[in-house]
Amino acid sequence: MSKRVGNNCEICLSRIRRTNHGMGGANAALLGEGNEKDKDIMDILVIGCGVSGLTTGLCLLEAGHTVHIWAKDLPPYTTSNAAAAVWLPFKAYPVERVTAWGKETLRRFKTLQTEQESGVFMATIFDLKSVHAPDPWWAPAVEDFRHARPEELPLNYADGYTFETPVIDTLVYLDYLLHAFQARGGQIHQ
Repeated sequence: MSKRVGNNCEICLSRIRRTNHGMGGANAALLGEGNEKDKDIMDILVIGCGVSGLTTGLCLLEAGHTVHIWAKDLPPYTTSNAAAAVWLPFKAYPVERVTAWGKETLRRFKTLQTEQESGVFMATIFDLKSVHAPDPWWAPAVEDFRHARPEELPLNYADGYTFETPVIDTLVYLDYLLHAFQARGGQIHQ
């Protein structure tokens, strides 16, 4: 049985729940039964202190849970710190749900761009194609999507997409997430 908590987090009400959010990912486990008086508040353990672990932890804290992160490495020594960070919706199924989640993620990143210390900014991206291409499945999830005009294309490119999307400076963003997690009462154990 699952229960939706916060805006983007889903936890399982069974004894242990494992989540994996892509490369590196994060694992979460229920630490205890929680307060007998309020079964909705739980002590949760998240494994990993990269983008996935810190974001999962923040979502759970926002939902009122007690969260601990266990990590071998902390920022700036995580895989997330070395990863490129131009946001696009991740291809998963069902596409309709993933597209909706992508729109929500875009909305949150656009909000973060107003906080200079987040390391998030919006940029116009050109995705160049050597042959004419149909609109990608993710086009509805980004803003200002269009095919590039011929005069915008470099030589030897027949098509391309242009759209506005978040670009994230991971060194700055991981530090931002780490401080936000700790400021909301999250505990980190190395």
